[in-house]
Amino acid sequence: IGPDVVITDTAIGDESTVVFAHLNRSEIGSGCQVGPFAYLRPESVISDKAKVGTYVEVKKSTLGPGAKVPHLSYIGDTEIGEGTNIGAGNITANYDGFRKHRTTIGARVKTGSDCVFVAPVPIGDDSMTAAGSILTDDVPAGALGVARARQTNIEGFTERATKKAKDAAERA
Repeated sequence: IGPDVVITDTAIGDESTVVFAHLNRSEIGSGCQVGPFAYLRPESVISDKAKVGTYVEVKKSTLGPGAKVPHLSYIGDTEIGEGTNIGAGNITANYDGFRKHRTTIGARVKTGSDCVFVAPVPIGDDSMTAAGSILTDDVPAGALGVARARQTNIEGFTERATKKAKDAAERA
């Protein structure tokens, strides 16, 4: 247990490392890594050899054995399977404005950076998600989920917008 760790009603297994973290009413298995700058909110379960990394918040979720959420992510009301790797900047969007919903991410899943999982959405075992995807439909086992619009470039846009703004300012 390293510096700047706040622990409230949390069990920490043998050979786990925790640094610069807040842990509240959670369970951490053996051989885990938590932090730096991690926040485990109530009812978080981090199974053996799992990782909750830098700037990661976990709430009412379970990370399976060997699962990793290395950095910059929010995991709320989620089940993550064994050996899954959650890419940077992933979010489980668990609240629709009225109720909380659960997300299930299977075993050995690899998610691309900057994905949003809009609950309730199941992600099947051994699947992958493409970076920048907003996933609202099931991703079957072994599939690649891609949910993003194609890039469009509008040539000369900033020049026209700047001229339009200048013209409007001159008329005012």
